[in-house]
Amino acid sequence: MRSNSHISTYWNKMFRILVFILLTWSVSNAYAGPGDAETTLTGEVKITGDYIVNTNHTISGTGTSVTITGDLTVNKELKIKDNSLLIVKGDLILNDDAKVKINEGEGAGKGAIVIVQHDLIINGVSHPTEVSAENKAIMIVEGNLVLSGSNPENKIKVKTAASITIKKKISGTGKIEFPGKKNNDKEIGYFTALGGLAEGTTMSNIKIEMPELKNNNSEAGNLLYISGVGNLSITEGNKTITIDASNTSSTAYTTTVANMAAAGAAGLLPIELTSFTATPTENGYTFNWVTASEKENDYFTLEYSINGVDFSEIDYVHGAGTTSETSEYEYRWNDAPNFEMIYFRLKQTDYNGEYTYSDVIVSCRKKSAGATRTFRYGPLNLQVVDGELRYIAE
Repeated sequence: MRSNSHISTYWNKMFRILVFILLTWSVSNAYAGPGDAETTLTGEVKITGDYIVNTNHTISGTGTSVTITGDLTVNKELKIKDNSLLIVKGDLILNDDAKVKINEGEGAGKGAIVIVQHDLIINGVSHPTEVSAENKAIMIVEGNLVLSGSNPENKIKVKTAASITIKKKISGTGKIEFPGKKNNDKEIGYFTALGGLAEGTTMSNIKIEMPELKNNNSEAGNLLYISGVGNLSITEGNKTITIDASNTSSTAYTTTVANMAAAGAAGLLPIELTSFTATPTENGYTFNWVTASEKENDYFTLEYSINGVDFSEIDYVHGAGTTSETSEYEYRWNDAPNFEMIYFRLKQTDYNGEYTYSDVIVSCRKKSAGATRTFRYGPLNLQVVDGELRYIAE
């Protein structure tokens, strides 16, 4: 018969073995993630939470729709092709030597679409990272392009009628590469940054690369639109190419707007918000906003803040559900607090409870005769003259 001490030692050993097995299993699962196997994704796929691509991945096939509700981190190569759709509801993050290739090598009629609802973050340090789009591919980034990696070869590459749109700002250091043209062909890439450059970033940080033009082709076409940036002169070989980056009638700008409208009409964006304003009235404010399209939009929530950081709810307004038509909204707030400056934003909530925010806007109602002051709010320069907001400049 075993003594109690022997039994105790036996169970202590078994307990330690069990703990070791559990810890080993937990660690292996923590690192094994869904993105560790070399994979081709087809059909309708929804991945809840963050997703990490550690080996080559392909999203392929007409009718294929992949939605990731968190961040997508790419550490290897990700291809999106064959009329497929990728929606990332968080950030798209590329680390050292990672590549995202949209519609690479596909025919002219097969334009894949990528929509990133937050930021595109490029982190290449030891090895450059690259996002490329071609053959009528469309990429729309609802947030910022953050070239945060220290490698100057980090690159955005657009060619063959492909379009990459950054709806907010560009920051950091890197390259934007366009295709060359030969014999007056139409191999043109479109890059648009609707929010312009972030504070501290200038065009000296962003190198524009274009292969040498062939056969005396002197026309590069309208390839680039960056809000707030004037004409750029780029010398390639013996040719000087002037790109008007501030003209909203440029081909790059109009093509981008058309592509975003098409994506919204196809129901790929939750909403396509085209305007949001707050107009002071005698007792408060009148809010107006317009959407070009909506998908499963349950309702909007109007929010205000006194300090620009902490927001409170004003009221909510029902959305239009799903529509490809233009929708106009108006709301009157007649009991607003009498502060000189008030910050507003619009929250949009889907039927499934997911939500996004508009940019913050600033409005002013209280008069202060003779007072003029200029101050900063985030990236904005604001000037108030006699209590009224006269302009917002980048």
